[in-house]
Amino acid sequence: MHSSGASAGFDHVAGPGGTTDGGNANAAGGIEVGGGGARAGAGNAGALSGGSANAGAPSVAGSGGAAALCTSGALRCDTVREHCDQNGAWVKESFVCATDITGATEQAIVCAVKSDGRMTCFGRSFDPLIAPLVAHAPDRKWAKLVLSDDPSDKTDHDLCGIDLSGSGVCWGIDQVAHGVGASLTQVAPGSQGLCVVGAEGTLSCPENDGIIGPITADSGPFQDLVMRNGFLFGLGRSGSVSVPFSQFSLPSGAYDQISASDRELCAVRADHELFCAPHAPPSALAAQRFLRVAVEYGGSMCAIRDDHAVVCDPLDGGQSFVPVAGEFTRLTATMLGMCAIRSDGSIACFGSIQLEPPTDW
Repeated sequence: MHSSGASAGFDHVAGPGGTTDGGNANAAGGIEVGGGGARAGAGNAGALSGGSANAGAPSVAGSGGAAALCTSGALRCDTVREHCDQNGAWVKESFVCATDITGATEQAIVCAVKSDGRMTCFGRSFDPLIAPLVAHAPDRKWAKLVLSDDPSDKTDHDLCGIDLSGSGVCWGIDQVAHGVGASLTQVAPGSQGLCVVGAEGTLSCPENDGIIGPITADSGPFQDLVMRNGFLFGLGRSGSVSVPFSQFSLPSGAYDQISASDRELCAVRADHELFCAPHAPPSALAAQRFLRVAVEYGGSMCAIRDDHAVVCDPLDGGQSFVPVAGEFTRLTATMLGMCAIRSDGSIACFGSIQLEPPTDW
């Protein structure tokens, strides 16, 4: 079912600033995130291994150091969209790129951030939760946002954000915003609590109502956390993956990105292989290589392949989504659907409940 989206946005000015680069905020030690964060595929907004931040960006020729011409008609988006003109030169447009996106896996709600720090949230046109989530957002410029898996629980951390100075803030459907730390690289809200990662990769959980996961004193340092209900999953800076129960254990190796529900964990390893547990990915995906993955509450799973196309194949009990065509850099799961950021900086959604982003996103 396709429905018109309810949306709201901000264009606020923050205090201490920073810069965004392909979705990564350079502030207070930098924002370095994994699942739901800014480690997009190499060659697009954010590189896996320090490569170019833009697909199709001109390379430097071996002889003479002359920059190669781009291909006429090509698009890329870092801070603003650019197109390649008939002379092979990049030309800036007025469209500001979306750089970060997050979804609630048990509600049909998605929030996103643009490179200038503006935010928006959208969902089904009749959803009563979206307006208060936006209304309670502080007057800041954002590097990233993270939705709780089920905002209808009305905690004080239904939606959390990290601004361009690295300060973390959370707020709820019925609660005003409150700070959760400075110099943060990740926030992980869930219905059973709230955890954060500091600039040195240290983990702390300022709200713990029964969290199960890697919260021991010797865990970490972390680059990413994902909380689903009370289950906490961690991605270490070394690429190690920490899980709440052994049934979620993955094959050995260093991983670049994780996504989870409280039933499934999926991750992209540094060699671009895709693994999930407790249910393995469908065999059709075994020979392919991937940049990012997202898994939805019921087991629906989609991933960005290394050619930047999205492919979908459900895990046990999940639905089969038909992805939209195009090249993508970011992907998030929401209830019965997925939303993704295109290489041109715009947002597209698909699934059983297909959400409609605002027209300027």
